[in-house]
Amino acid sequence: MKTRFYQKLLPILCALALILGPAATARAAGTPTASDNALRNYYQMSGKATESFLYANPSGGLTRVELIGSKYVVEDYSSSFQLLNSRSISIELPRCGGFFAGQDYNFLIYGQRNPNESDSTEVVRVVKYDKNWNRLGQASVYGANTVDPFNGGAVRCAESGGMLYIHTCHTMYKDSSGTSHQANMNITVRQSDMQVAEASGGVSDYTNYVSHSFNQYVIVDSLGNIITADHGDAHPRAMVIHKMPGAAGGGSMSSNQTVLVQTGRFIGATGDNLTNAQLGGLAETSSGYLIAYEQRNILADPSQMKLAYIAKSDFASGAALQVRQLTNVTNTYEDQSTPFLVPTGLDGGWILWNTRGETTETLLVEDRPNMGLRYARYSADGSVGPVQSVNKAAPLSDCQPIYYNGKVVWYTTDNSAPVFYSLDASGVTATPANGSPSPVTGEPERRPTPISSGSFSDVPASHWAYQDIAGSVALGAVTGYQDGSFRPEEAVTVSQFILMLERVFYPDELKEMQEECAGKPWYVAVLKLGNSGKGGCMPLHYLREIWEDWSNDYKNTANIPLTRFFMASMVEQVVYREKGGVKPAEYEYLKREVTDYNGEGSAATNLWLRFGSDVFSCMHRGIISGLPDGSYSGEKTVTRAQACAIINRLYKIINN
Repeated sequence: MKTRFYQKLLPILCALALILGPAATARAAGTPTASDNALRNYYQMSGKATESFLYANPSGGLTRVELIGSKYVVEDYSSSFQLLNSRSISIELPRCGGFFAGQDYNFLIYGQRNPNESDSTEVVRVVKYDKNWNRLGQASVYGANTVDPFNGGAVRCAESGGMLYIHTCHTMYKDSSGTSHQANMNITVRQSDMQVAEASGGVSDYTNYVSHSFNQYVIVDSLGNIITADHGDAHPRAMVIHKMPGAAGGGSMSSNQTVLVQTGRFIGATGDNLTNAQLGGLAETSSGYLIAYEQRNILADPSQMKLAYIAKSDFASGAALQVRQLTNVTNTYEDQSTPFLVPTGLDGGWILWNTRGETTETLLVEDRPNMGLRYARYSADGSVGPVQSVNKAAPLSDCQPIYYNGKVVWYTTDNSAPVFYSLDASGVTATPANGSPSPVTGEPERRPTPISSGSFSDVPASHWAYQDIAGSVALGAVTGYQDGSFRPEEAVTVSQFILMLERVFYPDELKEMQEECAGKPWYVAVLKLGNSGKGGCMPLHYLREIWEDWSNDYKNTANIPLTRFFMASMVEQVVYREKGGVKPAEYEYLKREVTDYNGEGSAATNLWLRFGSDVFSCMHRGIISGLPDGSYSGEKTVTRAQACAIINRLYKIINN
């Protein structure tokens, strides 16, 4: 009888555990948690899920929520940025979409891949907490035409009438041609019982459909309309705002009265992922709607900041967005980051962004030599006041700034505890967590001297790697061919890439080894130096192959094509020697983002286990990035143009 009782009780306990889930682990107030989120909001092609959040809590202070490793860190601060208490929450699914602070509840949003395209796989989970972070329940979305949730974009939320509205994106099931396309996605959840009222993920089966959508925003306006904004590269190939009249408070984000407005079409073919633009915000004013974005027509053009406005009275007429250009940059080496819009009410607000004196293809999260904060007030009609600046100070992060106690507030970490920044009409103030405030005045901005890649017949100014090739030539890493070409798409061998590294980072040692190996093929000195410890760029993984090749004067090794795996390993050897290592916990998040990561098996048969730590370390540092499809594709070979981009990024990391 007792056994049967527990047999009956066990399913009830399991169900209760599923509802309650892992509880937040509280800790006493102490040292704020360190992380590195500076400029993480910047994206060159497609957005990504936000990991850092800040909201005003019911006690009158602020709460920081940030994904760090495999946990969400939740820290409460006083209004003067003193840490009061902290807790951590273990993630529930591999993909972390983000966080939303609702009026009555907090929500964490998770997902997981569905490679088998199963309609019974949970692809999205929305977890509900009370304001004290007690887990109250969850809503689950299954199948939903989703192979990869949140891929190539972000997760943003709004609420009205007890309904939670989630506007995000996904990679869809394969079509008839065997291709999985990316598009935006809507999810509506009833907060009272956490039931999914709508999960729109089919092709063109909802009224604000955008494909491909590389960043997403959603708000509920003061009139009860749901407004979304998307960065599209195909249908449409533009920034687009959709208005779903009267939909707020209902169980669907769609409306048969939906209307849209969009910016001018981006240059390039439909579906070309590189649009040379970044969407940074959506806001309502008393008279209209605003989006902020950065754009350059082609990659070789200067980067400009833009604010687009549409009057509410003009929305239904199909009138074009009124675009105001806030900058007049003439140099391609000055770059504008993804902007933020921070409403202070329906009468206006602020636009903020960072600027950096580099070209787009060589920008890094860690590379901030000439970074400055730019900010301006906007009014209800979309007009903008003077653009103010603070040079080399006040970096933004992926934390959306909020309006709090009459100021714009955000926080940034730089392998450090948070520094809170406050902005109002008097300027910018920085306050380290548990520290004292100080005005941010910055330094005079330094600009690099523009360089030319010369007259390479096959590298026009419009080439994506034009500036990177120019930079590598200027550094002495590489030269062109006698026929005047550079051959940017030609594959690089192991010895050629090592030579590039040694020319830039170990020139004296290279000269000594060349003298020692006089009379032998050029690559002998290169490979011996790379393996000597003096020009430390040969990974230990390849020591065995090098020694076995010794009798042949390294001839075989010299001709090994350079793969992305091996490139990452060599680059990490150099940066580790010069700058120190990255802790595995710091790049743990990348294992969830790289779609072809596979940590199974042994290092003898799995290249991820052999090279993965080097790959993730370089990605975390900002030296190497994944491919447009979300993969790393480590076995693909590296071209001369790609090698130049890596050399430039590595040089900036080491010399800053």
